Amino acid sequence: MSNVAEELGINLEGSIAFAPTWSAHNAEAKLLVDDVLTRINYVPTGIKTDAKYRTVVASILALSSVVLVKNAGVLALSKDRSTWTPYAVGMDTILKVFNMMEVQGLIGFMPDSGKRIFYGEPNDNGKQKWQGVLSQYCVNDALFELEGYHRARWVETGTPPVMVGKPETRGALVTRKKMGLKKPKLAITAVKKTFGRDYARAATGVKLLGTYWQAHPLELPSSDSSNLITPYAASATRIYHNGRMDSGGRYYGAWTNKSSKQRLSGSIDDEPLVEIDLNAAQPTLFSALMGHTMEVENTWTDLYGEIIRHLGGSATEETKRKKLKQCVVEVIGTGNIAKTHPALDTGVTWEDQGEWDIYRATLLYHVPALAQLDAEYYNGSGFISYHESQVMTEVLHDLMARNVVAYPIHDCLLVKKSDQEIALEAYRTILRNYILRFNRINNTDEVNITFPVSVEELDKVKVRVAGSYNCYN
Repeated sequence: MSNVAEELGINLEGSIAFAPTWSAHNAEAKLLVDDVLTRINYVPTGIKTDAKYRTVVASILALSSVVLVKNAGVLALSKDRSTWTPYAVGMDTILKVFNMMEVQGLIGFMPDSGKRIFYGEPNDNGKQKWQGVLSQYCVNDALFELEGYHRARWVETGTPPVMVGKPETRGALVTRKKMGLKKPKLAITAVKKTFGRDYARAATGVKLLGTYWQAHPLELPSSDSSNLITPYAASATRIYHNGRMDSGGRYYGAWTNKSSKQRLSGSIDDEPLVEIDLNAAQPTLFSALMGHTMEVENTWTDLYGEIIRHLGGSATEETKRKKLKQCVVEVIGTGNIAKTHPALDTGVTWEDQGEWDIYRATLLYHVPALAQLDAEYYNGSGFISYHESQVMTEVLHDLMARNVVAYPIHDCLLVKKSDQEIALEAYRTILRNYILRFNRINNTDEVNITFPVSVEELDKVKVRVAGSYNCYN
């Protein structure tokens, strides 16, 4: 929820935002959906309509399990029609199901919710800013007490395949982040009209992965000590940036905001997992795409380790690594290698301005391509993350064709332990070929790189696998 709501004193603690994205995963869940549809006197009128009603009921049931473990938790429903345009189910169907379940006493509307709150001074046209508060519904005991409720398991399958952020100036972006607001998105109708085939191609690719994932969903660990919530995920959204489809494009799913330990505590097809992660992905990838090599040894496992060896001072290696990573994040994130001052409130304390300058200069020496960054496109959220996600797309589809299940976390692959070797080889091969292809198309020097990676599994030491520029071999 936005900071505006908090400033107005609106208590949205425990609100679980409704989204029509869930399906029944086991037999008990399917029977439970049937039971609820019978209780609300639903009469099927067609295959597509029936599927939509089942999605809404399954989503209410799935999210009610999260409500159950929260103190005074509620379901929060947006009644802004535009909210639902990216989804397979529209507002009219969603409201019908909510109303039918309310009539049967399974959920209850909270009458003080759903009001538009005005705040601030009127603008030149006499209009005030406003905050549309989500309508809230309590979940009644009658729903929790349905036969099979606590044995039902749910899988997220219906997130929108593609979303595109609205164009933002640098100033608007900074202001939005300070307010804690989400990135505003273009309406899906505008995206389809503007991007046409590019949208269709990207959406089709995500949907194909989703269909495959549904047969091999990612089981995530319970997020509550009661173990009532065992979610499964089989759906992702590619989110592009700044009103264009060659900027960003990373995949986001229920697993991407979890910690590595949480993800690695899950399973695919009841098998343990590993994460295959590119080491220092953004500076290394940007350098290679721009046709540059970095100042590293003939083979290396860790760019940051290489740079740290050249940094003076009495700080521990851990402290130096933390500061170096923060410097990388800020320089690449802003697209400004000449960034004169470190950001505030990052958890990193710099000794003085000189220390920041040393870290930034040492970074540029080892990664000279960073001089080509800019704030408009050649930065971490634009150019780099776009090509990172394009590589990931090729890898995911290549592995799917070999019946290897893989879930993306930005520059990282989550796969079964038994598929580690084939996934590692595919990732590095596809990445190397992608970079060479990009170099040739853009007439830059060719960079034949075998990327250094890390492999991590639950409760084990991370294993680093060396990379190299293959001209050295």
